[in-house]
Amino acid sequence: MELKISIDRKISISEVDQKRIVVKDLGGGQINIGFTDASAISDETSIELTDEELAYLKERIEFIDQNGMFSEFTMPTYVKILDEPLKEETPTE
Repeated sequence: MELKISIDRKISISEVDQKRIVVKDLGGGQINIGFTDASAISDETSIELTDEELAYLKERIEFIDQNGMFSEFTMPTYVKILDEPLKEETPTE
């Protein structure tokens, strides 16, 4: 639970960025996310994660993948997380 809270704090969206996002409920569990300016679409933010946090996210992505809960829109983010190496690789015996 502490890992999730720590990650949530690191990825929270600032007030400035919140004003650049437009969320529209389409009904039926569908949500459309838009942006107020074109640069917001391609802007990337670097988030420093500990190895423990990164490992947690990788495990969650594996769960999402195994249960078919991904979409074409989330795949680029998932791939970036999965491709990110841990800072300290654990030695295999």
